[in-house]
Amino acid sequence: MGAWPSKATAARSSPPPPWSALTPKLLHVVLRRLSSDADRLRFATVCRHWRHVANQFRSGWSALPPAIAERVLRFLPAPADRVHFASVCRRWRRIARQFSSPWPDLQPELAFLVLRRLTRSYAERVRFAAVCRHWRDVARQYSPLLPPALPWLCFNSGICESLPDGKTHILRSKEHESCCGSFGNWLLFKEINGDNCSLKNPLTGDTLSLPTHCKQPLQMSMDGRVQMPSKKKSTHFDIKKVIVCAGDFIVALVSYEYNSSREVVCCRPGMSSWSMGLCYGYQSFQDMAVHMGKVYTVENGGDLFLHKVTEDSDTREPKISRIERVMRAPVKLDRSSRCYLVNSITGRLLLVLWFLPYCNSLEDRGKGLKLKVFEADFEMCLWVEVEKLDDQVLFVSSNCSKAMRASTDDIYLQANKIYVIDCNIMSWHFWPKHDTATCMYDMCSKVVLPISLGERMFGRSKAAWFFH
Repeated sequence: MGAWPSKATAARSSPPPPWSALTPKLLHVVLRRLSSDADRLRFATVCRHWRHVANQFRSGWSALPPAIAERVLRFLPAPADRVHFASVCRRWRRIARQFSSPWPDLQPELAFLVLRRLTRSYAERVRFAAVCRHWRDVARQYSPLLPPALPWLCFNSGICESLPDGKTHILRSKEHESCCGSFGNWLLFKEINGDNCSLKNPLTGDTLSLPTHCKQPLQMSMDGRVQMPSKKKSTHFDIKKVIVCAGDFIVALVSYEYNSSREVVCCRPGMSSWSMGLCYGYQSFQDMAVHMGKVYTVENGGDLFLHKVTEDSDTREPKISRIERVMRAPVKLDRSSRCYLVNSITGRLLLVLWFLPYCNSLEDRGKGLKLKVFEADFEMCLWVEVEKLDDQVLFVSSNCSKAMRASTDDIYLQANKIYVIDCNIMSWHFWPKHDTATCMYDMCSKVVLPISLGERMFGRSKAAWFFH
């Protein structure tokens, strides 16, 4: 009494379960009610010959001819739907491979023709990559012939918009960081409630840590003499523009909290502080570019300066040792101006100069607006005006500028066009009724046209070009 019966006793005393004696037709009815694999596995623990019955009365889907199964698969574009289909028809994987998408099998010449039509946005080429995985090899093989993709508009919020469709692209960042600007294909991030800064390339994942301190600038006289170096460091500075050069050399245009001027500083990753900036009289540099391995700046009006970079004899760290004026402004100005330095695709240094007229009324703001392009002649030490850009298109902004090869396949990449972003001057000064920070200048027709982004620009921060 009270003892558990043995397995042999239980087997002799318990009647056998009725499932094994079920006729195949009844088993088939039961199996039809068990649509999921998990339910069929549970059923297998009770009725061990269910597999034989299931094979005998298998679903008619498995017997579908490949052509009909392929039609079924065409109506199941979502992967989840195809997984559900797999639980019914186990041959679908082989059939799907047989009738797979023809994109990966495209000949390189045909894939190149498809890529040529995707010139407006980098995002379109990324979507194409999801369908045709060997597009990268095609793009690399035909890179000299492939038209460039349009850059994105990148806001300080870290949100990018592709042109001309205006689609939004959010570039990933950490929760404790805020995006402070776009510089070419690098984004500047600063720690919230902190001083740490870094440059990140969202396309490659590369990250460069930047110094959190900047040495106080020195005043440089016109004859090249400087004050005694200061050992004081400060965190009260803003990076206005930064350029990543070869050899992990980084140069930046910064402004100090206590000084309205902008100075050039440099560093390498791992340095605790930016190099010491030099103040050249009362000059305030508007833009900066690296041309043929040398650092140049331009001040209001067009005066060009060369910043000589050397290594400190003790620390071996880079520093700006001298500033030299190498070129005077191309024209005498009777109005304010805005300057941008651009490296052309032919290896020339270009100056894009906006002439901003003084206006007495809103109606006159668009009158007298001019844009001129000059090319630096270093042998003659002067700016030479350029009437046409030939096969180039310029994209300029205070953060970064770039020349791109023109394309006949895209109306937005036609030759002799200049796209400008200047949130501080251009749009708010000349088109106060437009909610745009972008405009286009046609060097052939001499016409300036605002590019409206509609409600998408409302409440957005400063914008710049993001090149990929």
